[in-house]
Amino acid sequence: MQIQTATLGYPRIGKNREVKKALKAFWSGKLEAESLLQTVQQVEESNWKQAVYNSLDTVGIPLHL
Repeated sequence: MQIQTATLGYPRIGKNREVKKALKAFWSGKLEAESLLQTVQQVEESNWKQAVYNSLDTVGIPLHL
């Protein structure tokens, strides 16, 4: 019998709150939209790499209504 591992997702804000900091900088006009999107992409990529590294079988994305 093989045990399956799963997670409902990683914090979208980033390990060190990178997305929140970038968003606040964008709102205050200190950061361009492209840089904000790049930060979000980096955090998402890091989360996926961590999931692969930990050999997770399933990564779910929670729905927020």
